[in-house]
Amino acid sequence: MVKEEIVYSSASLSYTIFLYSVFILIESQETVNINIIEDIGRGSRMINFSSLNELREKIKEKNNSIASIRVNWINKNTYFYDQILKSLKYIVPDKSRILHIKCSTGYILSHLNPEFGIGVDDSDKQIEIARNN
Repeated sequence: MVKEEIVYSSASLSYTIFLYSVFILIESQETVNINIIEDIGRGSRMINFSSLNELREKIKEKNNSIASIRVNWINKNTYFYDQILKSLKYIVPDKSRILHIKCSTGYILSHLNPEFGIGVDDSDKQIEIARNN
């Protein structure tokens, strides 16, 4: 039984949904319906699985659509990415074994100098770019 329905809609809306301890940032020009099926206490809610599948597909489509410009974006924002890498290199030693979830084009993983690195992403086009890095 659906207790609550949340609808996000805007001409250009950026919002964050907290699911399973992972932040998902979505930029959308479409309406996304998220059906809340159960309040599980302390402000947490369980989300309808079909709504999650719809959301995953929208995220995958978005990530595939920006794959070709992602490398240019990184190259234009080198200061920002250098700061991220500096922070990560302080935490992650050289020759580490790294599993990078949501690796995008693989830029960060390739610059961390892992002994063994695996990048995972739902965007086929971004993974293709990562393989060529």
